[in-house]
Amino acid sequence: SYYKPPMDRKSNSMLHLLQRERPPPATATSPSQFYRRPLPSNCIAFSSAEGKAIFQEALKTGNMEGYFRLASQFVTQDHPAYCGLATLVMCLNSLEVDPGRVWKGPWRWFHEEMLDCCVPLSKVRSSGITMSEFICLAECNSLQVEQLVVATEAASIEEFERAAQVCSQSEEKILVVSYGRQGLDQTGDGHFAPIGGYHPERRLLLVMDTARFKYPAHWVPLERMWTALHYPDPVTGHPRGYCILTRAFGSAPAPRIFRISRRFLAAVMATRRPGVDDLRCPTDAASASKLQAASAGRASLLRLVEAFGNWLEQTRDAADGAKSPAADSDADVDANATSDTDWLATFAAAAGHLRGLCETLRLRELPIGPQFDAQLVAEAAAAAAA
Repeated sequence: SYYKPPMDRKSNSMLHLLQRERPPPATATSPSQFYRRPLPSNCIAFSSAEGKAIFQEALKTGNMEGYFRLASQFVTQDHPAYCGLATLVMCLNSLEVDPGRVWKGPWRWFHEEMLDCCVPLSKVRSSGITMSEFICLAECNSLQVEQLVVATEAASIEEFERAAQVCSQSEEKILVVSYGRQGLDQTGDGHFAPIGGYHPERRLLLVMDTARFKYPAHWVPLERMWTALHYPDPVTGHPRGYCILTRAFGSAPAPRIFRISRRFLAAVMATRRPGVDDLRCPTDAASASKLQAASAGRASLLRLVEAFGNWLEQTRDAADGAKSPAADSDADVDANATSDTDWLATFAAAAGHLRGLCETLRLRELPIGPQFDAQLVAEAAAAAAA
């Protein structure tokens, strides 16, 4: 036995008060809250002894070159549905893309809440994002999608392995996978994650899981990930897949502000349904006229895309050729800075040329007429000031 000093009434009352104010401990069976999930047997924790050994072996083979930039920007997603946004933030900051707007204080830096240009954040919080929305966000924020593969029957695991090897051996390319967690025997559904490295002999991928409150970074077999890529997205009904992201723009951002949106081109092409529009026979003159007008409008839009794309390429080539070596060596010039004058001048030139093309192609109904110039310039000035 041991001596227990007497406790006066005041101390005893304070102890009961503290005990009553302390929240009850969470139990392992609580249905409303969780503390992480155990990794399934097919996954190897990156921080485990085996995971460290795999890392060392892959490092010696030159297949961890992309890891260090990603690791320096490894984030935990701010919301359970933000896996796509967090993955993209890691890629943007790893590839040193300047967002062109302030995050906090005087600092320009990417954060999930800044990625709202393609889909409302309220929608992302409720249902996440699809692969097409992920691609849109990447392209809107100065990344280039070098390769996009949907896990259909036409895709091959050999091509997927080559993509893993290329990206793991480069600091300038990042492999992003969109997969169903069920394919890895994990809980949950769809998920986005960047791949931080590859072990070619054991054919293991390093998944840098942004849901670190759930699973840590881990190694998974290439074959299991390939299977997980085939799980369909319930929103689109199509299989998931992977893409390779690279930085799209150089150090002269002003001439490279504009480019053709892949979503716009896809929308134009989607209005034509192969096997339907080609074979459909209108039964009356009005229907025939509408179908002919739709086809003509589609052709005009495609010509607009081609002409505007050619003008953009010419503008970029001219800007790159005009860049002097002296400007590059000037230590007082910020290579990442874009002046408001250059930004607005480029915007005005692009808008004017696009309006001229629309008039030439008789697409006057598009909202690019002179009456919109004041609003566009005001928005451009606000964006440049931000």
